[in-house]
Amino acid sequence: MSGPATDSIILDTEDPVFSAIVAVPAEAHKNNTVTITFTASEALDDDPEVTVKGNAALRDAGKAD
Repeated sequence: MSGPATDSIILDTEDPVFSAIVAVPAEAHKNNTVTITFTASEALDDDPEVTVKGNAALRDAGKAD
């Protein structure tokens, strides 16, 4: 028995939206550690590239669920 194929592929062309962006402390000085947290509108395949004033941010160990 055969019939039409029912498998489909969904192509996500929308960029994720980042919200609830918080930096602690809000004002930092040279050599201070700043923790940046945010929420993504969808699951991410990889860690996002985060920059602060054009400088790459270092990611701490661990991954948010």
